[in-house]
Amino acid sequence: MSWTQVYVSGWPTQEDTSVESIEGKLKFILHSDTTWAGEGSTILKQTRNGSSYCFLSFLSFDGALAFVDTLREFSGQNECIVGRLKAEISQPKAKGSKGKKSISTGAADNVRLRRKRAPPIRKHPVKKSSAPPKK
Repeated sequence: MSWTQVYVSGWPTQEDTSVESIEGKLKFILHSDTTWAGEGSTILKQTRNGSSYCFLSFLSFDGALAFVDTLREFSGQNECIVGRLKAEISQPKAKGSKGKKSISTGAADNVRLRRKRAPPIRKHPVKKSSAPPKK
């Protein structure tokens, strides 16, 4: 199942910006014909200057787009709840290449080579007897 995140910014710095308060303030928009992933799916982040932003998860792209449009419509009507908020569809980060980065061919002298690991040295030698095991 694919899901879409919406980036919501513009939360006032002096207000309580917990995940529960954000979901509570936006609940009337989130439950009206959108495919919001539900309570507990909100990710809250804070910047160094104290302002907050959040990511809301939606089960479909159409539901996320409907939420963004609805929030833009409400922005002038209800100033105390969603007056300064801006919403947009989140752009996912580009995936980095997994594994180690390849070394350029010109810097072959600086490559640290690892030698193979030696077998462990026993602390106590194992005594082998020629007698058959006792039953």
